[in-house]
Amino acid sequence: MLLQLSLACAFLVGCFTKAPLVSDCSLVRCMAPACTDPYTPPGQCCPICPLSGCVVESVHYKEGANVPSKSTHPCEVCYCYDGSVMCAWMMCLNCVGQIPPGQCCPVCESGPSGVE
Repeated sequence: MLLQLSLACAFLVGCFTKAPLVSDCSLVRCMAPACTDPYTPPGQCCPICPLSGCVVESVHYKEGANVPSKSTHPCEVCYCYDGSVMCAWMMCLNCVGQIPPGQCCPVCESGPSGVE
């Protein structure tokens, strides 16, 4: 029986593993993933949760991380939110000053207007 199990284990792909120098197989026990949409990667035994975050042009960004904008406008900022890329316009202080090239907001010379 042990020999049969050992030989059978060598051909199984899935939840049985054969440890080196051990003549029998052992069953891998999987923990229940803490997500609603687990999947089992090819060649793996146990299901896992998908990575949280966003994938943009084959790059993974963590939840809440800044994501490069597809727009060339410097005032648009994008971030990863709940698996999707969300973009918004930056809010600038209301001040008098020059806007440096490639920047969105002016560099305030004397503080925001209306504030002394």
